[in-house]
Amino acid sequence: MLSLSLIPYSASAQAQAGKRVSALYTSWDDYYFYAAFQVNDRNVVGVNNTPISQPQQDDDIELFFETDRARAKMRTPRTFQMAVSAAGGSYFSVGVNGKIPKAKVVYTYKYAAKVDGSLNDPSDSDTGYTVEVAIPWAELGVDKAPKDGTTWGFNVISRDRASTAAPSDRFYSLSSAVQSGEDVQDPSKWASIVFTSGGSAPEASDKTVVSPRVVTRFPLINGSVVSGEWPAISRTSFGTKPIEAKAPTAEEEPNTSESPFAAPPPEPIKPPAPPPTPPPTPVVPAPAPVVKAPTGPPTSIELPGGGSIKIVPGGIHTVPGEKTATNDSGTDTRPGRNPLTPKYPAGYTPAAPQVSLTGSLQLTPAKAPALVMAIYRVDYNADSRKAPSQNVWNAQGRTQLIDQPMDGAGPWFSGLRASWHRQQLTELRRAGINVALIRARKDDTLLPKELSALVQALKQMAADGEDYPLIGVCRSGADSADYNDVYSRIPAEFRSSLEMPTDEGHPLPAAYLVYDADGKSDTNGEKLFDGSSVVILSSTDNIATVTPGGAHGAAITSRSGGDAYAASWASAIDAHPAMVVIDSWNDFTHGTEIAPSRQYAQQFVDQTRLKTIAFNGSRQWRAKYLAEAVPRSIQQKRLYQIPIRIENAGSLPWRAGEDYALCPRWYKDGRLYDDSAPRVPLGRNVAPGESITLSVGVVAVNGYGDSLETGDYTLVFDMVQGTDRWFSYASDIPLQVPVTIVKAGDNAETSRQDVTFLSSSTPTVLGAGATYDTAVTLRNDGSAAWPAGKTSLVYKIQRVNGDAVEAVSISDGVPVSAAPVLPGQVVTVPVPVAASAAGKGLAPGEYRLHWYLKPSSADIVTAGTHDEWIQVTDSDSAASFVLSDVPRTASAGKDTEAHLALQNLGSTIWAKTDRKIGYHWYYLDGTEAAWTGGVFSPLTKSVPPNRADGDIVAKFHAPDQPGRYVLAWDVQLPDGSWQSTAPISRGADLYPMIITVTGKNSSTVPVDLTSAANAAGIFGNGAVDGVDFDGKGGALPAEMLPPDASGEPEINALLAPKPSAPLYPAGYYAGQSGAGDKSNHARTFLFPTGKNNVVVCKGQQISLPGGNYKSIHLLAAATGGAPVTATFSPGPSSPSASLPLQDWLQAPTEGTAGWWSPYHIAQGVPTAVPCYLGDYAIALDANVKISTLTLPNDPSIKIVAISLEK
Repeated sequence: MLSLSLIPYSASAQAQAGKRVSALYTSWDDYYFYAAFQVNDRNVVGVNNTPISQPQQDDDIELFFETDRARAKMRTPRTFQMAVSAAGGSYFSVGVNGKIPKAKVVYTYKYAAKVDGSLNDPSDSDTGYTVEVAIPWAELGVDKAPKDGTTWGFNVISRDRASTAAPSDRFYSLSSAVQSGEDVQDPSKWASIVFTSGGSAPEASDKTVVSPRVVTRFPLINGSVVSGEWPAISRTSFGTKPIEAKAPTAEEEPNTSESPFAAPPPEPIKPPAPPPTPPPTPVVPAPAPVVKAPTGPPTSIELPGGGSIKIVPGGIHTVPGEKTATNDSGTDTRPGRNPLTPKYPAGYTPAAPQVSLTGSLQLTPAKAPALVMAIYRVDYNADSRKAPSQNVWNAQGRTQLIDQPMDGAGPWFSGLRASWHRQQLTELRRAGINVALIRARKDDTLLPKELSALVQALKQMAADGEDYPLIGVCRSGADSADYNDVYSRIPAEFRSSLEMPTDEGHPLPAAYLVYDADGKSDTNGEKLFDGSSVVILSSTDNIATVTPGGAHGAAITSRSGGDAYAASWASAIDAHPAMVVIDSWNDFTHGTEIAPSRQYAQQFVDQTRLKTIAFNGSRQWRAKYLAEAVPRSIQQKRLYQIPIRIENAGSLPWRAGEDYALCPRWYKDGRLYDDSAPRVPLGRNVAPGESITLSVGVVAVNGYGDSLETGDYTLVFDMVQGTDRWFSYASDIPLQVPVTIVKAGDNAETSRQDVTFLSSSTPTVLGAGATYDTAVTLRNDGSAAWPAGKTSLVYKIQRVNGDAVEAVSISDGVPVSAAPVLPGQVVTVPVPVAASAAGKGLAPGEYRLHWYLKPSSADIVTAGTHDEWIQVTDSDSAASFVLSDVPRTASAGKDTEAHLALQNLGSTIWAKTDRKIGYHWYYLDGTEAAWTGGVFSPLTKSVPPNRADGDIVAKFHAPDQPGRYVLAWDVQLPDGSWQSTAPISRGADLYPMIITVTGKNSSTVPVDLTSAANAAGIFGNGAVDGVDFDGKGGALPAEMLPPDASGEPEINALLAPKPSAPLYPAGYYAGQSGAGDKSNHARTFLFPTGKNNVVVCKGQQISLPGGNYKSIHLLAAATGGAPVTATFSPGPSSPSASLPLQDWLQAPTEGTAGWWSPYHIAQGVPTAVPCYLGDYAIALDANVKISTLTLPNDPSIKIVAISLEK
């Protein structure tokens, strides 16, 4: 158990050590320099308690750094100072080649001070105070942490203040060369600090401080110095003799309130000066009116037709006709109101045309977001009942994967299941990855269904408010599917896109992203099937590729415990790439995955998260703009609702209560033109790495309500915190979209009804003949209003065969709105979608759903359609397990009770007796143990669509043999079929979990070989030196051998079973012989875990658990380069048996495969030659007891595990 206790700190410590600073600790990692101080002080005094103050006047700690170790005589720009008062105030300065440093306001460091006693109370006796600090490397003038062995100039002083009546008048110094107040700012007299990463280091002294790298966890900066939190090797102390010197004055060490941001805030936009006052007349003039410019960010948007929309957290939402009275053209019809009349302050005369109201902020060049992308495979299917199995198991039952998914490769491991994609995408976002690059093969006949399951997962995640990645396409090799085949099935709201430069001054829409892994790029000219643009990027476009290791061609790269991945990331970040591509998220086939696996658990997910933070710059404030739907043409006096997807790419959370908001700002000719638009509050907390979609309202007007002039602008979306802490002033790159402002109701455009489809909730799987209540969200991007009740939303169901398109069914259409829908307005239309034609259910198969607007007149042109693909099945069970309380341990051969919740995702009511809850059993690797024969449990009630039965009490009967299994819950339909076997799934229709079955009556007795193991033959997991399996430097790879990280990635820790012996089935991923309880998987082996982990046969006798058995199973191999026949003697009285054993680099020809790896270790290097252990059986007479086994005297034979079978 980890014990945390305060480091002893008492008055006796001062008496014994006699030092002002009894303990000074330092440490560091990739992001911060850390330091902690324990200061002895009987009377702690301090009055400076704010971040911008003069702690040098108080009892304090001051740190000094000289990063170039030049030992200059004065403070150079490579010198830095941080001071922290015992009262909590702080100060930071940078040298400027003089005696007087320049103060700098810093918000990125962390510090804490805690007094042990009472502050500013001389009537009692204090013990002292502690200070802890964490300073980002960037604030010390370096872009990354120092290398091992780097030495800087360094010093620490502690000032001593006697009372609040006067500043401090003496100090103590770490460096004995500092003997006066002037010496404090003289780097040539400072001590040194050496940064170490575990190698040799000098001994700490008053001249040298040793700072080791953080090993386990970084210190918590809270003012409490805790045992184990700080490295003892760094501890030093100082301060036996005070140096008399008055505290520096504000002139000697001046402070500042200057903005810490890279660029100053823009000057306020002021109205033009009013015209000159006319000459006086005989009439006494009235007092001149006071002109007041708009102040403060608006909290609502004035609608062009009158009224207003209040800004609410998360964005705006309008209901057509609710906020304004208009006629069919969208013009305000209320008396006394001209919607086109500009609103000016009283006494303000409008400026002449072409007068610029430009602020002082220059717009920086636009940059693509610094995306982190990962190649994503969809072409796995381990469920042969659903569709032909592919890319998981071969015909002999051996795995085709180098690494294994963490929860096994059973039928749940399938790209045809939405639940599998949802799990993958959730973990992918947790790793900090923005874009999943689909790597699809042109010969993958399941691709349409796999992409339908992927889209269904994305729709469910979006509907549930979960974070999700965007989708791109990876093109790699001649077998890659055309990117049209992928993007045609991915709705636009989920596609990854990049902003494109203008074309001869005309704004271009964003282009969808394709990554070419073969190095071919094309940023201009390629188009999708629907005419939208595509940008093809590659490594030649400053995109770095990182890899954790694995098989690349015929070579296998070792992961080296994660060091190879760290080095790959370090090289990428050092190159300052525009984007990063991880060469696979889930390519288990080649072992390049970073997804949770049985080999590496979630190590690489966590490591990726840390590396994405470093790639993002480790800045506190950074926004990454992932997607937008900004129309490139915006009419004057129209409100546009625009969804923006944004990621918190900084290190600080965006808390809803801290006034974080997104705001549009208008730029023209590269300079700020207007920033009076309302800000959109986030509405909820957004953690670092998390994404959110906001609805932003944009109107082409200035702060006085008059229209912005027609022409080309850049619409900039920028995050802001508080009143004026704009992210862009802190060097963040805002979203910049080129748009053209046009006149409202331009005659050349009045007949157009352009529409942008923003989203659709239509399921990707529909049951034949069923009707589904869906919702389609669209925006009027045309120049005219959609008249009330006269524009309909229509869909066609089309059968597509190559270029041939047949309309199978056309809907009657649903009116878009009972009120006019103005240009820019968003409306959500409820539409019933029927999988029927001519009153009959559609034949099972794939169809395209084609959406379009049907205008009120044939003279009106409608531009904009939306296509989505649907899979029609015979019936849509659409049952999804949503909650469970299932014990993860069960007694062999006994019933165990579980609690489940099942949701109806379909379109019809379930009768109480329609469906039954059942289950299937699988061995730990995912191969089938028992499909039927279990206990069924009924529903407790009828379940309407979109509701759940949460009161199900289900029972399951555990297997008779103890061991670890996978229990997969399923639903049996009225016709006796199982819903998990449907051609494609929508929800969590198969619900797997790992169950530990316990019991004493096992037919297998694994033998513990810990005491018998006499050699190290397994390479990895810390075992490197002296490992030799075959006598030639060859070894078994530890990551491919049990015990492994088999488990459920998202299991509640309270449900996880207790740790048990690492028992694994025979033939684990190597092949299955027999079926059900007759399978070789029903036997288990106890795999070794010690330094010595194999038994070299030298004629020794091994003790066995005494008893009657029918066979002895050896997990073994020969290692001499050829098969051998050896004699094994069970004792005390059983006859000897001769066994032919195959060489470890050849597949066993006798017995069955007991274990297999696609590579082995040769001289410490992974080599793409498989290695094997055979499962060799010695037949016994079950009537004769045995208790020993004498091994042959042949050191070329190695045994890894033994089991006895009753």
